[in-house]
Amino acid sequence: MEGLHATVPIIEILAPPYAVLNDSTPIAELLNERFTEKDGYRELKGIEETKKYEEETLYRGRAIFSWICYDVWANALDENDGSKEFFRSTREERLGCPLKDILEVRGGGEEAVIEDHKVQWLQLKERMSGEDGKGEREFSSQMVREKYGADFVPTATYLDFYDASQFKWIEAANAEKGKKLMNLYGDDTFVKLINKVKDYET
Repeated sequence: MEGLHATVPIIEILAPPYAVLNDSTPIAELLNERFTEKDGYRELKGIEETKKYEEETLYRGRAIFSWICYDVWANALDENDGSKEFFRSTREERLGCPLKDILEVRGGGEEAVIEDHKVQWLQLKERMSGEDGKGEREFSSQMVREKYGADFVPTATYLDFYDASQFKWIEAANAEKGKKLMNLYGDDTFVKLINKVKDYET
């Protein structure tokens, strides 16, 4: 199929009202709607702030893309399922240069991209400045206590997961660039972020 643009994950709800959704934020909104705290499920906090946050950090994607586009192609795609060649051909056609040159041609070089990252992650830096690095904690629901055997769970918000997923994407594409991002401001901004969400890693 050609000419289709979609993001993953994709979720299909078979029970009425039937729905098919793609992209993380609409799915998270649906989970909050269908699986409420009064039913024993944990609310995903901060979702209502996401649209505004996405608009305010819109150009972060530009910095990420130019920095790791080649690395995604080189390190994160399957040689045998066609995704690697599809990724290469579509990006090179759209951008008009080989993948190996995107950082220089479209990003202005790594130094320029790093400076762009420093601007694009400022809201995260400001948000994490109020954290103690351990993650705030609150009483969990009985269901969570039974599942995890803990009286407290981190109060990570949806915005924390949103930012952490972008960090993890960079880290997975290129571990060295992940380290550079971790030290972007020479402080514990990203350490605090990862600490807030680490209890949810599987």
